[in-house]
Amino acid sequence: MPAPPDLTESIRSPATTPGRRFVGARYFWTAQTLGWTASIVTSLPLFLFMEVGLPNAAPMAVIRVLLGLGVTSALWPLYRRVRHAPTPVPLLATGICLLCGALALLDTLVINAVLELLHLSLGPNSATIIRASLFIRWLLYAVWSLLYFGITHWRDSTHERMRLASLEATLRTSELRFLRAQISPHFFFNAMTAIQAEKDRPAVVVSITQALANYLRFSLSEYSGQPQALGLELDALTSYLAVEKFRFEERLTFTVQASEEVRRLLVPPALLQPLVENAIKYGQQSSPPPLRVWIRATLEERLVVEVGNTGHWCTTAPESSTGIGLANLRRRLELIAGPTAELIVHAEPNQVRVVLRLPIIKAP
Repeated sequence: MPAPPDLTESIRSPATTPGRRFVGARYFWTAQTLGWTASIVTSLPLFLFMEVGLPNAAPMAVIRVLLGLGVTSALWPLYRRVRHAPTPVPLLATGICLLCGALALLDTLVINAVLELLHLSLGPNSATIIRASLFIRWLLYAVWSLLYFGITHWRDSTHERMRLASLEATLRTSELRFLRAQISPHFFFNAMTAIQAEKDRPAVVVSITQALANYLRFSLSEYSGQPQALGLELDALTSYLAVEKFRFEERLTFTVQASEEVRRLLVPPALLQPLVENAIKYGQQSSPPPLRVWIRATLEERLVVEVGNTGHWCTTAPESSTGIGLANLRRRLELIAGPTAELIVHAEPNQVRVVLRLPIIKAP
């Protein structure tokens, strides 16, 4: 027996998967390289404005960019750990501001040491340049930190919404498959009993078997989750009712009415089966013979499908009903069509009608 599928990857946070980490690292280094390279363009005019001179300004700009690239690259793994820690936002912001200040001070000291080592001069405004450099570097690291947390939060939120949407779609498909599979087994047992009762009439046995096969072909077909032509289900339900007709003989009559245009409209699969099953099950309890069952489909502002039977509305006890028919159908309509679909029960003195109103979906 094969091992059950590992669902760890499907529920793991997107930011923690190996593939996501690889993509995140690639984007990080791309942004780092482009951002800090572009900062050279802004550093040169600043140094020239402070009368440092072009021979000194160019190497100083390159040194500061390389130092900034190194510092922020070291911040990246630290911020990745902090980002997933349950830290209050005010405390996190305060800590980042203090850290950026310390890094700006360290940055300035390192720059001064490198300039002395290379015998580069800051010119007559060296004290002003150092003070301005300290503030600018603090501001630069603070903005970098803000961008990092803002972009990663936006990315994680987007991926989480996508993951939840995918998970919801999977759950809906699974639920629809489960709901569709909840078909009463009594029908199949009753069909077998009818075949056995008619064993001396081969033609009738062939007719029952063919009708049963037609219905089973529809009910047990692979569920794709896609809408299908209403005519397919109407044909299957005609076979279903034909099998029941063999069982009840003159105690049951039925009609199925729908134009070719209506039959081509798309509806959720296995939509009407529970309604027809209820019509026969409870109609036999409340209708004088013969029980009359009908299915009508018409095209108005929406697709209107009516399943009705003679008799009256039965309030069944829990032990005499599974209670899954109408409840499942309402749930399916909610999942598939939302508020654009309606299910209305009309309990009248001599008949019961269940009316579905669905959005019009035409086949391509």
